[in-house]
Amino acid sequence: MKIIKINENDCGIRIDKFISKLFPHWKKSFIFRAFRTKKIKVNKKKTPPSYHLVADDVIYIYLNEKNFYQQKTNQQWKFAKNEIDVVYEDKNLLVVNKPTKLVVVDQKNQKNDTLINRAKLYLYKKNEWDEGKHFTPCLLHRLDTNTKGLIMIAKNYQTARILSQKIKNHEIDKYYQCLVYGKFNITKQEVKAFWFKAKNSNFVKIAKIKINANYLPISMIYRVISYDRSKNISHLEIKLITGKTHQIRAHLNFLGHPIIGEQKYVKKEFKKIAKYKSQCLIATKICFNFCGNSTFLNYLRNKKIFLKKIIF
Repeated sequence: MKIIKINENDCGIRIDKFISKLFPHWKKSFIFRAFRTKKIKVNKKKTPPSYHLVADDVIYIYLNEKNFYQQKTNQQWKFAKNEIDVVYEDKNLLVVNKPTKLVVVDQKNQKNDTLINRAKLYLYKKNEWDEGKHFTPCLLHRLDTNTKGLIMIAKNYQTARILSQKIKNHEIDKYYQCLVYGKFNITKQEVKAFWFKAKNSNFVKIAKIKINANYLPISMIYRVISYDRSKNISHLEIKLITGKTHQIRAHLNFLGHPIIGEQKYVKKEFKKIAKYKSQCLIATKICFNFCGNSTFLNYLRNKKIFLKKIIF
């Protein structure tokens, strides 16, 4: 038998999802059968899988101990590097500065050293998180492997739910800075286009018009910070309106201003600058422009989190 007491970090999550995260090797059919046969109860009462957990609930799992062992066989986060640049932190939210060439999460479970694994290790060492007992910290958005800068990580389920909705509602603004080839005739402008990414492809296409139903609208606002005439390089600030895979990189290349150091989305006529070994794109600022009540996250309203030093 296993007994688990629910704390504030796990409030609001459905119990079946909580159990699934706790024991990822358990099949859904096995979990639902355990509920049906009263092998899983809350506060010693029969509970449906759709029940939403609240603080101080106690989960009782009446199963043989051997069912719990496999959960510890895949703790890749324990082998991540103990290196993480924390820019902002409170009891609900962690904002870190991701270095270039670090994968945020490994979909194929082949890499131990990812950003999310570093965050798990960091919180584990602070005694704020333990696998099998607490909600697993999760990324609220992602950055390309070769893009560095700010990324948000939710420490609990309610924070993940609320801030994910805020991002969807455009109540959290994300800003980037980059170096690009060429001079802009207009110093500030919203630019729109249509974006397409085929399944199982790591390359996106940009078009001026909607070619078919698979092409989705994208938008961003660029502002020219400075222009170096001798090098023909523009320093831009980008505010994302939509956030699609490779959007900034592909869209700027489509506009004729590829990012310096870019390897994938760059037209052949642009010569590489040896000084820059990776793409000059940094996520520099996050602004919380909440509308309406944001419950326990109201303290983040109008907050700005930014990098103090920007080095390409």
